[in-house]
Amino acid sequence: MSLPLGRYGQATYQNHAYGTMSNASEIGITANDFDNNVLTDLGVTIDYEAGTQTLNNTSGDETFSYAASAQKTVVFIKNNQRYEQVVGGLIDLGDARMHTPTSFKPFKNDKITYATEVFLVDRVIARRVNGELMFYTAHLVKTE
Repeated sequence: MSLPLGRYGQATYQNHAYGTMSNASEIGITANDFDNNVLTDLGVTIDYEAGTQTLNNTSGDETFSYAASAQKTVVFIKNNQRYEQVVGGLIDLGDARMHTPTSFKPFKNDKITYATEVFLVDRVIARRVNGELMFYTAHLVKTE
């Protein structure tokens, strides 16, 4: 399903009570809505360990070390196995997703523990509303 495009290519939202609105600010969506509504209603506590990568000067081998665990409140969603079709084949989209407030940005290879399952951050995408950062989406891969 795709959203109909407005005059200048922006998404247009249809609202039968108020007519057509061309951007999120016209329907009252703000960057604070994630923290004030979504995170409050759906937030869970995870254990977060920031990862640091170091390279051996002689062999070039990389090793990861992790900081002490800290608890963070996020929106956590476990995926069914999902793939994306690209020219080269299929890309695994990960085992879970995590939406975080702007005050907490995870990075690649950080360790996340939720309900005794351990995940590593694969990639992080900034989500914006009206040009303002609203939250981050992190795609997670379960460790063996």
